[in-house]
Amino acid sequence: MNLNSFQGYHVSNNLVEVLILQFVDDTLFVAKALSTNIMCLKTILRCFDLGSNPKVNFFKSKLIGIEVDNNSLLQFARLLNCKITKIPFVYLTILIGANSRNEKTWDPVIKKLKGNLALWKQRNISIGCRVTFINSVLSSLPLFYASFVKAPPCMMKNVI
Repeated sequence: MNLNSFQGYHVSNNLVEVLILQFVDDTLFVAKALSTNIMCLKTILRCFDLGSNPKVNFFKSKLIGIEVDNNSLLQFARLLNCKITKIPFVYLTILIGANSRNEKTWDPVIKKLKGNLALWKQRNISIGCRVTFINSVLSSLPLFYASFVKAPPCMMKNVI
């Protein structure tokens, strides 16, 4: 197998080639829907699985095809021994591929914020502790989401 066997996806008028994205123990391979890419990816995953600990969890592995016919997608999923999923999908509690201007996309954030605030209202803690908790959650959780997608102005009115 050639070192250049795996062809990533070109963006920005072919100036940038995206091959791999990693976050903690998650890896996202981004590639053109080619049989050679799938075989190369299978080889990479198999070598990683044989030579490392932790192992590849194929039960949690997903294949997503964008503008790929279903037959090819099914064939690729069988070769990689993984499931097929579609866009939008949830990754790290974020709905990837959804319209960020749509209020429904932000429902998980709003639900989590409201849930945390409701719990803190019930506790017998000082006002200083409440303010600290509220500030930490109200600033960190939306910032986490906003680092991935742009929040619509209507999002904050739903929290309060």
